[in-house]
Amino acid sequence: MVEAQSLWVNKGVDIAINPGTEIVVFGDLRIDSSSRFFNSGQLHLEGSIYQNGNLQLDGDLYVRRDILNEGNIVANNSTLELNGTQQTISGSGETRLYRLRLSGQGEKYADQDLAMRYLDLHNSLLFTRKNKARVDDESPLSITRETGYVISDSGGALYRAIQPGAEYLFPLGSENIYAPAWFSTLHEADTAGLRFVHSDANLDGLSRNYVGENICFTNADFYTQLYRSDTAAANLRLHYPLTYAHTYNTLLSTPSDTTVFWDEQNPANLTVSDSVFTIATQTRGNKNKAFLLARTRPEQPQVTGDDSICVAEQVLFNASPSAIIHWVAGGGILSIEDDKAYFMASSAGQSFISASLSDTFGCSSLSSEKLIEVMPLPGNDLLVQYPEFPYENQVFSLNYAGADAEQVYWYQDGIPAGSGNALQIQFDAPGAYLIRMDVFNEYGCSNTRDTLLHIVSGLELPDSFSPNDDGINDELSFINSGLQRFDLKIYNRWGGLVFSSIDAKFNWDGRNQNGEKVLPGTYFYVLDVEFQSHKAARHKGTVAVVY
Repeated sequence: MVEAQSLWVNKGVDIAINPGTEIVVFGDLRIDSSSRFFNSGQLHLEGSIYQNGNLQLDGDLYVRRDILNEGNIVANNSTLELNGTQQTISGSGETRLYRLRLSGQGEKYADQDLAMRYLDLHNSLLFTRKNKARVDDESPLSITRETGYVISDSGGALYRAIQPGAEYLFPLGSENIYAPAWFSTLHEADTAGLRFVHSDANLDGLSRNYVGENICFTNADFYTQLYRSDTAAANLRLHYPLTYAHTYNTLLSTPSDTTVFWDEQNPANLTVSDSVFTIATQTRGNKNKAFLLARTRPEQPQVTGDDSICVAEQVLFNASPSAIIHWVAGGGILSIEDDKAYFMASSAGQSFISASLSDTFGCSSLSSEKLIEVMPLPGNDLLVQYPEFPYENQVFSLNYAGADAEQVYWYQDGIPAGSGNALQIQFDAPGAYLIRMDVFNEYGCSNTRDTLLHIVSGLELPDSFSPNDDGINDELSFINSGLQRFDLKIYNRWGGLVFSSIDAKFNWDGRNQNGEKVLPGTYFYVLDVEFQSHKAARHKGTVAVVY
């Protein structure tokens, strides 16, 4: 074994390490643009490689630090192992390796395109940055790993050569998420490039605004198929972290054209195992085809109920399927009971009621709207024709005074009393009677009018009044109705006549026949009356004059 502090190859010199030779360089390897370095042995490099010429590897090369390749690195049946901490391969040159092995501690960065036959990730993360990492061997085992994987957030990708009939692992992910993909084809040999991006698709030129209205929300993480040489359908299994399993229920895909909608993959077979959430789909030779997890909206509910209702009529509407329903109504009042809604409109015209279904993730379905014609109510004007003081056994006329009724029904204290625009009615006893009028118009809408009729007896005799001109009970009058004869005489306590009248509608202001105010006190009256039934009666009593 040969040890050296550093190794410089310059001024057009060619240097070769023969097979069986092992060299350890504690510093850097530098190769200028006119030189070539042939390694057919084993070279352990503790420093970096600064390469402007040609580095040919027929033996294994172990590098602790970075590689800057401005020339050509070509490997034949040998291994380039990056076994340091946080190493970078960069430069504008071409790097074609036989086997790239990652080991040591820290991430590995590819700041140039890398081509290799085999890739052993071991436990390392390989950041492709904006570059390609291409594995050209067609064996499914050309990529091996323990916990390592490829990160391509910045626009790079992992490419693999593929033969039909086998399934190939694309060990992809982000710094915190391992999200591998499996690819297989049953047709011709293929080359596929995939990337997994842990960022908002909007920032990658794949606008998440261009999704169908049936999509509630989408994931930020997505896969992109950058290239395929075969245009036939191939199978693709995308393995998302298990934590996504219950949040997302479908898969979207689109080319990277923001004028194109993300389309729902159909079918997108979602399966959950103990360790992974898998979506199986098919893909063709689309360039820049992206795959994005999404959650579809709940099923749009169906609203059932009447198409036309009447003003102030409470109507039941149902929504199915039964779930968490959100109801909205226009121009009315809602009373909600889960998948049922009671709706009542306060004015005629066109209204609506709509329902949407919500799930536990906060997604709402598209609304189902039902238009409702709210029909006007008929007028409920009522004209009651009876004397000023209604009394028993007198015939009254109750008349509908509106103009838009098709049918009118009458009820007395809840009992049907007749129909039509007019009702003749009488009462055989005094009291309060409830008269109800139900009116229906041409739309079948009804309106109701309740009227309380007070029926008094034929004569009511007050026992006092106060003629003091204060506007309260200043005059004496007897409430009466249906009288054919009326003869009233009022006397003082000495029997002197102070007032008389044969007018049933008299009003005594407390003055005697000389026009003088009578003294306060008790006065006596005699009243002779005769009703229309020719029933005569004499009433005697007292009335108090109070000042």
